[in-house]
Amino acid sequence: LTILTPVPDIQVTDSVDPAGDLLVNFGSVVDDGRSNAISTRSVTIANVGKASLSVLQNGVALSGGTHYRIESIYSSLQDFISLSSGAQTLASNGRETWLVTLVFDPTTTGTVNDVLSIASDDPDEALVQVSLTGVGLAVPDVAVDRPSVEFGPCSADGSGLRGVERVVQLRNEGSGLLTISQNGIGLISGTNFSLVSITSSV
Repeated sequence: LTILTPVPDIQVTDSVDPAGDLLVNFGSVVDDGRSNAISTRSVTIANVGKASLSVLQNGVALSGGTHYRIESIYSSLQDFISLSSGAQTLASNGRETWLVTLVFDPTTTGTVNDVLSIASDDPDEALVQVSLTGVGLAVPDVAVDRPSVEFGPCSADGSGLRGVERVVQLRNEGSGLLTISQNGIGLISGTNFSLVSITSSV
C-alpha cells in the first residue's frame, strides 16, 4: 500500500516572454534620480501542488535592492501580502496567485543586475531565484541659447515675400544622448512665423 502525502509545488513566471525562464529584462531607463523615470515588471507566484505552500518570513526579497525594489505583493484571494512579520500561505491547486510588482529605478549607468529570491517550503524548490537585468542611461539635458527671440519690424507684404530670419541654437548639455521626437520642433500656430530649416553642426 502506497500512501502519497500531498505536497506543495511552487510555480514562478514573469511578465516578460518567455514567461518561465526566471529572467526579467527591464529594458533601458534614464538615471535621473529616485522615482522619476522607472520601469515596472511583475513576477507571478502560484502553487500547483495539492497542499498549501508556505512562503517564509521575508521570503520574497532582493539580493541588492539598490536599483530595484519590490513595490507590492498582491494575492488574488487575500489582497496585499506582507511577509515582514511572518510566513504567509498560498492556496493549493493553482487557486491563488501572488503578483509581485518590481520597479527598476537606476542610480547609475550601464547594465545593472539583481536577483529576486523566493523562499518557501516546497520540498524540491525551497529557493527560487529570478534574475533581474536592466540598463541605466545617462541623462540628456536640452538647452537653448536664448529664452525668447525678438524679430523687430517687418513689412506686412504678404506670405512668401520679405521676412526677417533669426536663429535659435539647440544643444544637449547632458551626458546622455538627447532624442528629439518626430515633429518635436515646431510652431504652435505658424500663422505669422515659419520654420525655415533645422541643421546640425556635426
